[in-house]
Amino acid sequence: MCLLKKTYLFSFLKTDTVNQNAKSEIMSGKFSSSKIILFLLISFWCIGFIYPLFGLVGIFNPMIEYFLKNSYGNVCHQQQDKLFEISGIKLFVCWRCAGIYLGVFVAALFNLFMSKEIVITNILFIASSIPMIVDVTLHSSGVYSYSNWTAYFTGMLFAVIAFNYAAATLENKIIKIRGSIH
Repeated sequence: MCLLKKTYLFSFLKTDTVNQNAKSEIMSGKFSSSKIILFLLISFWCIGFIYPLFGLVGIFNPMIEYFLKNSYGNVCHQQQDKLFEISGIKLFVCWRCAGIYLGVFVAALFNLFMSKEIVITNILFIASSIPMIVDVTLHSSGVYSYSNWTAYFTGMLFAVIAFNYAAATLENKIIKIRGSIH
């Protein structure tokens, strides 16, 4: 039985393995407070990197732009030729980072409506990073030139898996902490 569990890369499980009182308190209804807070934080992060588009509707503040550009510059190389671009406006992140952030956003959105937990194994988590690592390595070694869409989709693939991996871990930690308090 243990061998069978380890061979699956991911599965849908009912989340009834932890203290049921703590779980029912956290998971009342479909939405838990931790899922909502996580989704809102991710949403604000994604809205931040598209801030240059706000200029299209007349919303522009140079101080906010400076702050956001520098904030995203801490996690993205922001090379001009690789920046995600919409309608001729360059955003604050490259194609790969945009894929990662939007992948996390989509995964968080689906996570809000999931009543069952998606369990991602360590193997799948590591495997999801391989296409991204291979893409970076092949591009850096000059085997092929940079592809916006390859960078975007490898980032998105990794992000969806990584989010579910991290979200399940976070939710279980919160449940254990609340269960030990009660």
